[in-house]
Amino acid sequence: MESLNQRSACYGSEEFLDGRLHPPAQRDTQLCMRRYALLPFLLLAACDHISQRVWNCSNSPLRVVKVLSTGERINDVIPPRSYIASMEGGVQIVQLEAIVDGAPKSVWRQEQAVSANGFDANAVCGSREAGLIGQQF
Repeated sequence: MESLNQRSACYGSEEFLDGRLHPPAQRDTQLCMRRYALLPFLLLAACDHISQRVWNCSNSPLRVVKVLSTGERINDVIPPRSYIASMEGGVQIVQLEAIVDGAPKSVWRQEQAVSANGFDANAVCGSREAGLIGQQF
């Protein structure tokens, strides 16, 4: 277990168990740097694999019907080279349908999502100029 000295090392002055107060200049900066170096790994470990992004890789908007985990159906548009999302604690997108020849056709299902965390259409879609890519993170 960390001592009081270590727990307070990243926060201003330190108070030792004997009651002496030490100025911030004497704090353990190496310990602080180690803690901040772990932050990205903790953030990645916090991924729930329930949050989703569905990317439209085409250069034109795509009109879809979102079929949600509640059974609700909602019309939406995915902007070109962009995405729609649902986050943990919210309703999940189970399926996307597009109107093809006057009838709804499934164009994406939740099972097709890949584990990823891309934030840029070029990184996610690459050279693809059509189709949907679903991510879970």
